[in-house]
Amino acid sequence: KLNAALGLESTFSATVDAIKTIVPADFISISLVEEDQHRLCYVQGDNAEILADQTFPTEQGLVGKVMKYRRTLPDNADYHGTSPVFSPAHLFADYRSLMIVPLMQDDGPVIGAMTVAAKQADMFTLTCREMLELVATQVVIKIQLANSHEQLNRMATIDPLTGIANRRAYQCGFEAMLDRAKRRPGSLYLILCDIDHFKRVNDRFGHPFGDLVLQQVAKLFARVVRSNDLAARTGGEEFAILLEDTDRDGAWKVAERLRELVSELKLQFGTTPVPVS
Repeated sequence: KLNAALGLESTFSATVDAIKTIVPADFISISLVEEDQHRLCYVQGDNAEILADQTFPTEQGLVGKVMKYRRTLPDNADYHGTSPVFSPAHLFADYRSLMIVPLMQDDGPVIGAMTVAAKQADMFTLTCREMLELVATQVVIKIQLANSHEQLNRMATIDPLTGIANRRAYQCGFEAMLDRAKRRPGSLYLILCDIDHFKRVNDRFGHPFGDLVLQQVAKLFARVVRSNDLAARTGGEEFAILLEDTDRDGAWKVAERLRELVSELKLQFGTTPVPVS
């Protein structure tokens, strides 16, 4: 399963399955380093909903020590509920067996940690530790591959200048959303818009400033669209918004709100104000 995993979520799921074949764990989490903190990217067990996606400083808790010293802790896998695992606010009072394994390969950087805990004492043997450390080295490879895979997917669907969906993603999204609209009640609305006189902006102030205008306008789309809508850059200065399950008045309000936000942009080239509409 771990070898077949492609994305991060499938890698995390396969990792948990592998751990459970080795040890009868009541709690499993996977943390990944993000600069000077680590994020709980996957949590299964008690308080999973509370802990999921939380971030903690890398110098805090036993997880921080594991990342710093590049070794599995605690040494004997015993736990008495007094040492902070993630932070002082997150003690594991009900657990008696604990093993935190660094995610790393040989001399490479520590990219995170696996935390495995059980409520019963003396659950994790030396053999368990060796097997979990072996799994951890494979997980590192899969996480790095998954990150590369997701980055390639993002590059294929995201416009690199503006950060919103590109023309390819728009075309695929349009086909899927139109197909859904045909199969169920409700309406699908399409808003097409472009920046007025954009060629004049490029000619007068240069293409780098024109890129800045595109970026500032694209940022406004996040303020008018919902999570299930699709905003895309379809051409040079051309944009599109697809709105699912929206009536005519709702679509008009989105378009008008976007128009107003663009007109309120305060852009300057040196001391020269540059109006945008």
